[in-house]
Amino acid sequence: NLASLEGLGNFTSVGGTLEISYNDNLASLEGLGGLKSLGGGLSIAGNANLASLEELQGLTSVAGNLEINENDNLVSLEGLRSLTTVGGDLEIEDNANLASLEG
Repeated sequence: NLASLEGLGNFTSVGGTLEISYNDNLASLEGLGGLKSLGGGLSIAGNANLASLEELQGLTSVAGNLEINENDNLVSLEGLRSLTTVGGDLEIEDNANLASLEG
């Protein structure tokens, strides 16, 4: 049950899928600020205290699926504002406090 992703701070790309799931203590994605592209998918699911995707502001492309599900405190997708390409499915569901898809 991760509380921080700070150890990933040097990554600019991941060749496959990045999955961040079911970490109740994770409040932010700090440590992913340098991430630009994913060669696979991105799944962010079941992180009860995650309120923001702001640290993903540099992410421009996801070659696979993008799934953002069951993050109860997520209030904004603003961190995805630079994302221009999703090569697979886009799934955003069951984020109880997400009122808008702006971002």
